[in-house]
Amino acid sequence: MNKFLFIAFILLSSPVFSQNKTIDSLSKLLISQKDTSRLNTLVELSKAYRQSSIDKAVSYAKEAIQFAEKTAFKKGLVVAYNTLGNTYLFTGTYPEALQAYQNAEKQTDQSTDKLFKATIINNIGNVFYFQANYQKALEYYFRSLKMKEELKQEKAIALTLNNIGAVYYDQKNYEKAKEIHHRALEIRTRIKDIKGQADSYNNLGLVAKMQNDYPKSIHYFEISIEAKTKLNDLKGKSNSINNLGTVYELQKNYDQATKAYSEALQIRTQLKDRDGIVASMLSLGNILLLKNELARAEEIAFQLLDIAREINAQERTMKAYLLLSEVYNAKKDFKKAYDFHLKYVEINEKLFNENQNKQIAEMQAKYETEKKNLEIELLKTQQRNLLLARNAAIVGVLLLAAFVYLLYARFKLRSRLFENKEKLLISEKEKSVLEKERIKVLHQLKEEENLRLQEHIRVSEEMSRLMNEKLNAEIDYKKRELSSSTMLLAQKNQILATIKDEIDKVEILDRKLKSQINGITKQISDNIELDEDWNLFKMHFDSVHQNFFDVLLELYPNLTPNEQKHCAYIKMNLTVKEVGRLLGVNGESVQMTRYRLKKKMKLTTEDNLNDHILSLN
Repeated sequence: MNKFLFIAFILLSSPVFSQNKTIDSLSKLLISQKDTSRLNTLVELSKAYRQSSIDKAVSYAKEAIQFAEKTAFKKGLVVAYNTLGNTYLFTGTYPEALQAYQNAEKQTDQSTDKLFKATIINNIGNVFYFQANYQKALEYYFRSLKMKEELKQEKAIALTLNNIGAVYYDQKNYEKAKEIHHRALEIRTRIKDIKGQADSYNNLGLVAKMQNDYPKSIHYFEISIEAKTKLNDLKGKSNSINNLGTVYELQKNYDQATKAYSEALQIRTQLKDRDGIVASMLSLGNILLLKNELARAEEIAFQLLDIAREINAQERTMKAYLLLSEVYNAKKDFKKAYDFHLKYVEINEKLFNENQNKQIAEMQAKYETEKKNLEIELLKTQQRNLLLARNAAIVGVLLLAAFVYLLYARFKLRSRLFENKEKLLISEKEKSVLEKERIKVLHQLKEEENLRLQEHIRVSEEMSRLMNEKLNAEIDYKKRELSSSTMLLAQKNQILATIKDEIDKVEILDRKLKSQINGITKQISDNIELDEDWNLFKMHFDSVHQNFFDVLLELYPNLTPNEQKHCAYIKMNLTVKEVGRLLGVNGESVQMTRYRLKKKMKLTTEDNLNDHILSLN
């Protein structure tokens, strides 16, 4: 399980008991307690039982909640809910953990310790992180970090920095993750937080592994394991050991990897850490498959499947089916391999569709928000237009009044024409000035009308752009969905072809049985159209990655069909393991194909094949 070691369970703001208090002494103390100190004892008992009996840990936490509600002990209620959330999170029961933490946050008020509230918010972020909801996780982490920085609590700041680094890691921003984890390690080293240092070294080991710096990764993990052994932190130790096993696996040191995974599994079984048990079993099963120890791999896979179903871990269940499919394929039991692969594909499609639906909903929400903003802007424009119209009406009235006055003045001037010629000339000059003012006002009104027209055109164009973006997003989703379906059809045909080839190799003497087998192989042949499936896949692939194959073959005309497929899968960002499953080969064969591709493409050892193919348009 490559998750970061950052879950820190919150202590009471004024702890009553030290860690060396035994469960027996706490239980005896509980008998005579009636006041608020009873809640502290219940909380400590819940924490003490996490390593040995989760049921009792949950029971004591719930009893603490009931006691706090009964005695109207609001601060104690916050602590009790948080303790329950920590217990559920410890076992990977995320929905219950989230509910408990949210209840704790609802009970906080101005009198609540600010650091304690910041840590509850951090814990809510932890739940969202484990559920892979990174946007919500970061939202709560940054809220928590801001509060802790205001309080200048360095140990708490380092914890939240560690959590933020974990999000960057999962988003594959490894340089940023390394920077954040080094910041956390510097703080923890300065304040001599040994456990925190051990967690930071574990996390830096994970980052180094993803950057292919295996010696440094092993070094970091060994430091972490040594520290956690001294601290008797069994859960943290099992995580670091399991992570160390993944490095050995990448180095193809399968014996060392098996040893590490087995040790981690033993500790997690002792702790009843079901999520950790599932992760270790999956790693161990894959290693046993690589070592061709198929009987043990099959046993581990079925145990993994039972636990994954029990905790409703869809992704783990999917990987268990895939492992069973690969085990039976290695045992040449192709029917079972095919059956389990279908179950794997079914869950994979479900998870894929759920993710796509979520993305479409987010795009729709964004579109609706932008549309609403445009409507608000249009309303403001209309209000401005009404104001301009009102002002224009006022100007019109003024102009009319001026015009009436002008007629009156002209009449007066005519009646006095013969009396005072000088006054008449002055009046004519005033008339000329007024006429110029009228023309000027009319010109301004014309310009304002042009501005209103331009604004209307701009709003119309913006709304058209948003509609086009939404339509393009929907079209792109349909193309990707069709391409995925085509790929799965091609994969089905390859499996059927493998089964047919294996049946053809079997020598059958019984005529009746041979006739029945021939009927089955004929049905398989009738359903296999590998070339047509590949051509159909190329057509849909080109609809997503336009002209990819044309460009590829123009640059490298000597590529074989299998090498073309390999390039297409790289373009789809598939891993080595996923490409191996699609092509029906092991990881070493995939690496060999990549080596041949680099030679044909005349790439140097420093050039990255994936980056080169992804750059082709």
